[in-house]
Amino acid sequence: MIARIFALLLLASTAQAQPEFIRDSVLTLRSDDPNFGGFSGIHVFENGTDMLAITDRGHFQPAQLTRTNGRITGITLAPMLPVLDTKGRALDSNNTDSEGLAIATDGTIFLSFESNNRIMRHETLTSAAEFLPKHPDFN
Repeated sequence: MIARIFALLLLASTAQAQPEFIRDSVLTLRSDDPNFGGFSGIHVFENGTDMLAITDRGHFQPAQLTRTNGRITGITLAPMLPVLDTKGRALDSNNTDSEGLAIATDGTIFLSFESNNRIMRHETLTSAAEFLPKHPDFN
């Protein structure tokens, strides 16, 4: 069994000049999935309970957060899903090192990658990717 510690932080709303991070919860996640771990991007949706993370191994990790009085008290992991390439196949080899995750207001998923530097766009978690034009700085 693989265990990873996942610290979830909330940005405190303060009148200070510098924002302050306050630890909300620390939870230990376990999974027998060999692709589990190496989380490099996370998005918590506006409802505060739906969550999506990505891994360094090119997988999506959907999850549901449980909250008690606003504090995160648990996470239920859904099955991991491979990030798909432009042909709808799971990423492989050096192409899996996803690092950044952004979700647009329409639900479009954007992933950035290390090693093979690029940005991919997905309509859904199970749709084939579309490459965004490569910026010259990626060279």
